[in-house]
Amino acid sequence: DPEPFFEKCVFDACGCDRGGDCECFCTAVAAYARECNEKGVAIRWRQNGRCAMQCESGKEYKACGTSCPKTCYNLYASDQCTTTCVEGCHCPNGTVQHNGKCITPVQCPC
Repeated sequence: DPEPFFEKCVFDACGCDRGGDCECFCTAVAAYARECNEKGVAIRWRQNGRCAMQCESGKEYKACGTSCPKTCYNLYASDQCTTTCVEGCHCPNGTVQHNGKCITPVQCPC
């Protein structure tokens, strides 16, 4: 039942300073979204510029990305992952992490 979580989220968000304290609001909603992710429900709430997450190094924002990203040294990591998804900056599909950047598997060093 999501109702108690939603009520707590609204309470926390409404408790933020009314002077445009976006960080407080974003933190409250992020906590709610994280709980939803842990229950297998992805919420895409960082849209239209509100609480946007800036991703670098070729990564892109995903509301529900793997918590076990593929790397050059473990190309099958996410296939074997049993934990829930996490919100954040992730390498695009078809790429892997290597030294903090996203590259195609064929670019991986031997």
